[in-house]
Amino acid sequence: MRFQRTITKAKAPRRPVYLYCRTTFTGANARIRKRNNVRKLLEKNKYSFEALTNEHDLGTICDVAKELLDAGIFESASKAQTQFPELFQSSDGRWEESEPSDCGATKFEADAMEAITFSEEERTKIPHTLYPESSSGVAN
Repeated sequence: MRFQRTITKAKAPRRPVYLYCRTTFTGANARIRKRNNVRKLLEKNKYSFEALTNEHDLGTICDVAKELLDAGIFESASKAQTQFPELFQSSDGRWEESEPSDCGATKFEADAMEAITFSEEERTKIPHTLYPESSSGVAN
């Protein structure tokens, strides 16, 4: 009896891939379905999800992005809200009804991105100008 050795790659979490790549996959780019085209677009815009590449290789990120594209998550705010409801809830507990804006993230999304991007140790090194509520220069 022969045993096949299989190597499994750790799958990139869907939520961070969505957050980092949603500005890349807008308009006509949200309708891309071929893996090669997804990869080319990711390579072209790799600066927008650079923090993800510290933990996952481009192929893994590409696989998750393609999965989200195939599910129509980047095309439809309602599908994205169904998949990631916590991203569409405003800070006062109400649900966002409109399409997410490409020009900026909600405060919740910005906080989520920061939590994903920076470890606690890294946050203490960020200049206090990025955290006006903190006078000591250390993020809370």
